[in-house]
Amino acid sequence: MQILRWGIVSAFALTAIGLASCGGSGSTVPFPVTVGGAVSGLAGSGLVLTDNGTDSLNVSASGSFVFATKVQNGEAFSVQVQSQPAQPTQTCVVANGTGTASATDVTDVAVSCTTNPPMLSLFVGNLGGFGTANGTGAVASFGTLTGVVVDPAGDAFVADTPSGIRKVTAAGVVTTFVDMSVVSSNLDQGLVEIGQIAIDASGNLYVADTADGTIRKVTPAGVVTTLAGTAGETGSADGTGAAAQFDNPQGVATDAAGNVYVADTGNNAIRKITPAGVVTTLAGGPTKGAADGIGPAAQFDGPTALATDTAGNIYVADTGNCTIRKITPGGVVTTLAGRLIEGAADGVGSAALFRYPQGIAVDSVGDIYVADTANDTIRKITAAGDVTTMAGKAGVLGSVDGTGSGARFDRPRGVAVDATGTVYVTDTENNTLRKISPSGAVTTLAGSAAVTGYLDGVGAAAQFESPQGLSTDAQGSVYVADSAADTIRKITPAAVVTTLAGLPGVAGDQDGTGTAARFDSPMAIATDAAGDLYVLENDAIRKITPPASVTTFVAYPFPVNWVALRVDSAGDIDALRSAAPSLQSCLVLQYSPAGVLTQLACEGLPPQFNQLAGITTDASGNIYVSDFYNYIISKITPSGMVTTLAGQTHVPGVRDGTGTDAQFTGPYALTIDHAGNLYASDDEVIRKITPAGVVTTIAGVRGQIGFRPGPLPGILSRGSLAISGTSLYIAMAQGVAVIENVP
Repeated sequence: MQILRWGIVSAFALTAIGLASCGGSGSTVPFPVTVGGAVSGLAGSGLVLTDNGTDSLNVSASGSFVFATKVQNGEAFSVQVQSQPAQPTQTCVVANGTGTASATDVTDVAVSCTTNPPMLSLFVGNLGGFGTANGTGAVASFGTLTGVVVDPAGDAFVADTPSGIRKVTAAGVVTTFVDMSVVSSNLDQGLVEIGQIAIDASGNLYVADTADGTIRKVTPAGVVTTLAGTAGETGSADGTGAAAQFDNPQGVATDAAGNVYVADTGNNAIRKITPAGVVTTLAGGPTKGAADGIGPAAQFDGPTALATDTAGNIYVADTGNCTIRKITPGGVVTTLAGRLIEGAADGVGSAALFRYPQGIAVDSVGDIYVADTANDTIRKITAAGDVTTMAGKAGVLGSVDGTGSGARFDRPRGVAVDATGTVYVTDTENNTLRKISPSGAVTTLAGSAAVTGYLDGVGAAAQFESPQGLSTDAQGSVYVADSAADTIRKITPAAVVTTLAGLPGVAGDQDGTGTAARFDSPMAIATDAAGDLYVLENDAIRKITPPASVTTFVAYPFPVNWVALRVDSAGDIDALRSAAPSLQSCLVLQYSPAGVLTQLACEGLPPQFNQLAGITTDASGNIYVSDFYNYIISKITPSGMVTTLAGQTHVPGVRDGTGTDAQFTGPYALTIDHAGNLYASDDEVIRKITPAGVVTTIAGVRGQIGFRPGPLPGILSRGSLAISGTSLYIAMAQGVAVIENVP
């Protein structure tokens, strides 16, 4: 019996040895296990997880999850987030997501999700151009730039209307040095309209306050005083301080002795101001002309800019004559370059041609730099009068960095040069400050140029002419009335821009499908529950049924002063007029889907409206309108009763609060979310109004316009609004911005 037992055991042992030898490794038999775990904190939609980069799993709610594809024990697994949730946007992270599967199922993968803070960003198009935002590089924005100077530390100061004087460091950090938002024509606290700017050895700035007819002095501490002239008085009188008069002065320059020279544009003269404020006329006079000569015998035609060299010579951009003039310390005026013919030719002296130059600077060796404004170029002139084109190409405007003729400018008006020979240019129509290295390489130091055009594409690659109205559909797509392009654009949630209907740049009223249809400056757009679009033009409402069939819903033989459009929950189309032509006319025209008209908010009955600008509706059929010049948001019930939801009639202000305790400065566009919260574009900020009338400011900074993305408040400009889920879209400049996870 023992022998038999030994034999059986031996047989099993031999079998095991045989199996091991056949397999070669002695490993356990492979078998499949599942990979899974739990998700927590998920509030948005669209979370996609992957295992080993191949097995995808859509997760719609917090809780446990298991991948469909199993892995073999002993094999690696790797769980990662393939797509983060949206609406609201969240960030999900994986713990215990990698390892080697063992003999039991993997159940401890942990995915935790947190909701991202509200964030302002570019959705599509371009949001550069005019603005007042401080910041670094392209984040900053400028208004109308004219003059520029550079101090010994390498900081540039630019004259910027309407902001004031802006300071730009060598690193491109832009701040407001003198704020122009508090404007006074009679006091020294503000500047009205800035021309050129100059700096003296002590760091004081001198500004031609063009519209006020004064020359201002700004200390390094930012204290503004009037050096000469009287605000609001125009003339040509010499005298001391306020006794002197100027007419549209635009250019200023200083010399080593502390004298200030003024291009008195309207008087066709060059004036001199001593440090004591004594004003005399150095050359020229009221009569336009081009004569060289001494003092009053010389003539100018609208001189706009000045510069001085170390020898005390003054160089003048004689804009109307298209020439560069030179004035010696003795008052002798000669023509250095150009002649009385506009053009773009390089050459020596009168062989060179300019086209209305408006900026001039001189470097330490006596070379002269000219902003040849209408040629969109920067020119260089040697002391001998030899003119060359340093950067840009005559007659070809744009905003392109590059070297020499490869760069592009758009109406540059100011130039300055530092000790290294670097030239600074105020590129006026591009709203940017540019730099030119001594080798001619042009870069953009601060600001961002607007890109206006028409191009379908993705995100920033798309281009718009003038996006006005916005609307969204149930799938999260955004529709844009691209007013100046006479088209309707569609933007998917992935920021893909296409042309839905109309032909860019071709206006008309033709019905048709897609690009066969024609629009004439569409200004507003709305969607209904079925996915139909309604487009507001000045004298008609057009309807677009999917995929892109355009018909005329209603038309009038005269302009109707329409400004906004909304489709309510019943499918009625509410069209808002900015003003009614007479008493008893109505401002809200409500059309049923069949075209039956009901009139609401009629003039001649209380309350009186004053320039309505935005409209939206809630699920109960209430209509909300923004009353721009009454500074209120009004509510209109289905029965036509009008009440004030928020704001104080005739009282502008910036205060948050409830109901009539809140204030607005210029309520414009309106939109509403599923909870009944209103969002209003109030000048450069976005306000939220709850159904109870509680008003809070959620985005934007008072007094700054432009575009600064990032965490709220950000910086933005007034524009049309539309909301989809937790995404608030704002049409601005030549693009559309979005606030994700709008509060």
